[in-house]
Amino acid sequence: MRAEPWTGDFTVGRSRDADFPAYQWRDVNDGRRVTFDLTAEQAAQPRTLNIGVTTAFLNARPRIRLNDWTSPVPQPHPEPSTRSLTVGSYRGNNHTYAFTVPASALRPGTNTLTITVVSGSSGSQFLSPGFAYDCVELLT
Repeated sequence: MRAEPWTGDFTVGRSRDADFPAYQWRDVNDGRRVTFDLTAEQAAQPRTLNIGVTTAFLNARPRIRLNDWTSPVPQPHPEPSTRSLTVGSYRGNNHTYAFTVPASALRPGTNTLTITVVSGSSGSQFLSPGFAYDCVELLT
């Protein structure tokens, strides 16, 4: 089931798609890590990293750290004001957060992407800020 487990790291090329969590909450499974390999040629150019979310709760949105580089905090996208995720709804206003990753953040060999939940709101456990994933993709 894609909704569980909500913890654990994901390694591109080794993990199963179903190993990636469907949801991420700040107080439940924050700090999702994705590791992937790049060639020297791939690591030499800036990239765009997209994280698509189908809905978010309490103005949650992703922030990324790629190796030693950390992105700015993106602005929240308008979403329904309901508890959405905790009542089984994974559909909201669909939004893609696009992060411009400088080439200096990338390295040949293994790279580690850490995705965290940011929000100006608080809550605990499954009522903490969170979002439902649609995709995570690294583009040229």
